[in-house]
Amino acid sequence: LPGSFSGDIRKMGQHKGRSLTDMSVGEIMSLQNNSGANKQLSDQEWINQGRLHAVGRYQFIGPTFASEVRRQGIDPSAKFTPDLQDQMGLSYLKKAGISAWVGPSDKATAAERSLIQQAMQ
Repeated sequence: LPGSFSGDIRKMGQHKGRSLTDMSVGEIMSLQNNSGANKQLSDQEWINQGRLHAVGRYQFIGPTFASEVRRQGIDPSAKFTPDLQDQMGLSYLKKAGISAWVGPSDKATAAERSLIQQAMQ
C-alpha cells in the first residue's frame, strides 16, 4: 500500500513491541481481514489500526494466509513460529506444484536431493 508501514512490526506502536512470532495465527488473520467494514478503510485508517498485509517469511497476504490455515488445518491459537511459517510455505508450494529445488535436477547434490525428497513428502 502506498505510504504503508514496511518492516519489523515491533516498531509499530499499535502492536506494543510484539512480533509476528508472538502472535497467534488467529490474531494475524484478524489483522489481515479485509472484509465487511474493513473493506471501507482508507489506506491511512488501515495503517492507523495496525492492520497487516503481507506477513512472515513467505509474505502471505490475507486471503492466501486464511486459505492455507483452513486447508492445512492449522489451529488458529497456534503461534506463527518460524517452523510454522516454513510448514505453510512448503505446503503452499507443493499444492501449487512447485518443487523445493529450483534449477536443473541433474545439478542437485545428493544432500540437496535428500532435502527435496523430505520436503515433498
